[in-house]
Amino acid sequence: MKRILKIFMWVIIIAYLVVIPGFIVDRSGETPCNLIDISLPDSLSSRFVTQDDILNVINKLDNQILGYPIGTLDTREIENRLILHPALKKVEAYKTIEGKLHIEAIQRVPVVRIINNKGSSFYLDAEGAVVPFSEKFTPRVLIASGYINEPPEIRQELMIKNINSDNIIKQAYELSCYISSHDFWKAQIEQIYVNKNGEFELVPRVGTYRIIFGSFDEYQGKFRKLYALFEKGLNKVGWNKYETINLKFDGQIVCTKRTY
Repeated sequence: MKRILKIFMWVIIIAYLVVIPGFIVDRSGETPCNLIDISLPDSLSSRFVTQDDILNVINKLDNQILGYPIGTLDTREIENRLILHPALKKVEAYKTIEGKLHIEAIQRVPVVRIINNKGSSFYLDAEGAVVPFSEKFTPRVLIASGYINEPPEIRQELMIKNINSDNIIKQAYELSCYISSHDFWKAQIEQIYVNKNGEFELVPRVGTYRIIFGSFDEYQGKFRKLYALFEKGLNKVGWNKYETINLKFDGQIVCTKRTY
C-alpha cells in the first residue's frame, strides 16, 4: 500500500511540474504588451534610423502593438520587416513574460559617400552595402566624386561585392576602405576625385596641392611612396610649395612647384 501511495505521489508531482509551467506560459502570452524598448547602440556614429522610424515600421504590422497580447507578437516577422531598411545591418527582437517587447537594431556605418556624375549620392559601408542618402544625417566620411557613372545594379544589388572589380565605384570604395583603415591617411585625405580619363586624384585636408594618383593598379605601393614623401619632404619644406604631386610613374614621384 505504501508503495502504491508513493508512486501516486510521484505521479502528482510530475504532473504538477509539467502542467503548471505550461499553464503559466500560456497565461503569460495573454499579458498585454506594455512597453516597446528600442536600443540603437551605435546611434552616436550613425543616425540614419531613429526610434520613431522603427516604431513606425513595426506598428504597420498590426496597426498598434501596445496593448496586444504579448504572445501574439511575431518577433521573427518584426525582424524580417526591419532588416529591409537599407541602413540597418542587424536586428534582434524578443519579448518577455512581463509584456515587454525588446528590439536592438545595429546601423550600418558608412566609409564613403559616392556622388555620381548626375549629382545623385549614396553611401557605402565597410561591407560594401549601399546606404541611401539621408537629409536628416550627414556623416563625416570620405567623398568620392567626379566622372562616376553609376551602373543600375549598384542600387538593385545593394552590395558592392556583386559589382565587377574594374568598376570605378568599386575601386573608389576599396581606396576609401584603405584610407579609412589607416589613421594617418584618414587624417590626411578628405576626397577622392575621378577625372575624365577615369583616373584618381586625392584631395588633402591640409594644403592646396593635388595628388595625381592615377589608376587603381598598385594602389598600396603608391600610398607607400606618398607616405615617404610626407615624412621626409613635405613636413620640412611646407604643404603649399607644390601644386601637384604625381604618383603615376613607376619608382618615382614627380612634384610640380607652385607658381606665384
